[in-house]
Amino acid sequence: KLRFRTLKYQKWLLFLGPELFRTTDNARSKQEEFFEALAAKNQGKILSYNQDSFFLFSSPEEKTRIFKEVIDFFEGRTDEDIIRRISEIPFNVIVSINPDISLKRFFVQKNYPHVFEYFDKNYKKDIAETPSISKPLFYNLFGSVTNLETLILTHDELFEYFRALMGNNLLPQELRTALETAKDYIFLGFQFDKWYIQLILSLLKLNDKKYNFVRYASANTMDNETKSLCINHFRIEFIGPDNNEFIYTLQEKCKEAGMLRDFNIMAAID
Repeated sequence: KLRFRTLKYQKWLLFLGPELFRTTDNARSKQEEFFEALAAKNQGKILSYNQDSFFLFSSPEEKTRIFKEVIDFFEGRTDEDIIRRISEIPFNVIVSINPDISLKRFFVQKNYPHVFEYFDKNYKKDIAETPSISKPLFYNLFGSVTNLETLILTHDELFEYFRALMGNNLLPQELRTALETAKDYIFLGFQFDKWYIQLILSLLKLNDKKYNFVRYASANTMDNETKSLCINHFRIEFIGPDNNEFIYTLQEKCKEAGMLRDFNIMAAID
């Protein structure tokens, strides 16, 4: 189903969600497992942890104390095989709603040119050059662990985020251009039944019939009602139920077509 010609001409956009990184038995996301354990361990400091994966902290001070554990989780997360496979697929733009810097760290280790930016509700960050396969853009929609003020852990922070995103035109122009000119969107690791994910899909204009880009997704878990909404309203085509299998297959197809990103070239130059 995937059209490799559009990848070759840098018209694919990859979106990564928190369900991408799975537990060993593939039963749930590592982020959900960590957040639930964090809430259980900090009862009294964390008053609630709800089904949308957001916290209610007892005070700003307790939130600050717990921040370090959250940062340690995202900075210490090692899913090298998945990150390597995604990195080798020649996307020129990857948008993530995860605050981690796994892709950036991998490209730094490989000494490969790239641009990393993240959404900050307080000011707009411009991107100086057009993303390309030789210098891809990684953009974190939900902030970065490198800047505590941008992390979204509570409903209040999520509401402030959407208020800024919808009202202040803070997305960099180069990213907005990439979103508008892409021919294929690929979503991996998303829980499409969550209301804020559906709001993001609407903000990306996936329900706007004037945009003719093709939408693909792979999701580990989804009920029939949610799948029907995604197919009929957002016009998403689902390709298999397993995110990892999708990535493995896509990487192999790119390898067969001689399209994989070659990190050895940069190592040789270095």
